[in-house]
Amino acid sequence: MSIKTIKYFSTIIVAIVAVLAGWWLWNYYMQSPWTRDGKIRAEKVSITPQVSGRIVELNIKDNQLVNAGDLLLTIDKTPFQIAELNAQAQLAKAQSDLAKANNEANRRRHLSQNFISAEELDTANLNVKAMQASV
Repeated sequence: MSIKTIKYFSTIIVAIVAVLAGWWLWNYYMQSPWTRDGKIRAEKVSITPQVSGRIVELNIKDNQLVNAGDLLLTIDKTPFQIAELNAQAQLAKAQSDLAKANNEANRRRHLSQNFISAEELDTANLNVKAMQASV
């Protein structure tokens, strides 16, 4: 055999061996069982509070390990307390308006037919219903 033929066949053999080695490694990687430890590794997790507000107290340090249920931060309560007080005031006003409309309607019901029109009585009754809906 000549050197040229030996180089030709050796190149073909090396190429075949490389293809077989690649196929074997890919097959081993895809079909061999892997051992999994069942842990989820989360280095950093983004959090978002359910309500927005100014943070008044931060109970954790940067990159601190936290567990479920740990208090991370405290949001300023003042805007929420003000909103609650405003809602209570609006409810009290609506209840007062309802009581006034009830008194007005009762007074008009007891008047004689000669002193009040049916339209005024209907208006008073509708005012009561509107105030009940607002409460």
